[in-house]
Amino acid sequence: CYRGIDVPLLLVSASLFIPMQLFRLGRWVFLTSPLGVVSFRDQLRISIVGNALTMLLPLRLGEFSRPAMLKAVSGVPISSGLGVTALERVLDGLLVTGVFWALIPFMPIAATENRVVFGAAMGSGILFVTAAFALIGMAVRPKWVRAFGDYTLGKFAPRVWAKAWALMEAFVAGLQVLQGPRNIVAVFGATVGYWGANALVI
Repeated sequence: CYRGIDVPLLLVSASLFIPMQLFRLGRWVFLTSPLGVVSFRDQLRISIVGNALTMLLPLRLGEFSRPAMLKAVSGVPISSGLGVTALERVLDGLLVTGVFWALIPFMPIAATENRVVFGAAMGSGILFVTAAFALIGMAVRPKWVRAFGDYTLGKFAPRVWAKAWALMEAFVAGLQVLQGPRNIVAVFGATVGYWGANALVI
């Protein structure tokens, strides 16, 4: 079954894994740098092991490994690392969904009439756009989020809300990089670079 493989093309494709992973590593380092001082060597180890576990474990459970390893080497709260991971996944989802909608005019008629495909695309768009607004709101206006919680859950279960807010504060700390247009452009640029290299590999 390997006789028809184009070896030179395969080598070119394999070589593109290097810039693809560098973009992903760069984005992770940039997003986690405000949380604490971590050596590049440790960041590289966290990224490589985390990516491997994400591919090996079902339901992308490996995503939890990077925040756990980041805490082990630097003491950064796991909830803050999860904030960074959530931001990464939302950016990836927004970009991939946006590319799908942008390419609709170039798709075959059979694909554009497929209700399942369009239903999945609509659901994906709604999910990631909603998540993006939620993350931006928590990063830019955390006081509004706390006020909303105080007047809802805080009225009925103040102890539960106090513990939940303590976790959310650490989660919001992982979204610090969203504060500032330059940072947002840098993170989005790394995301485009990662998925651009990913597309070339495929």
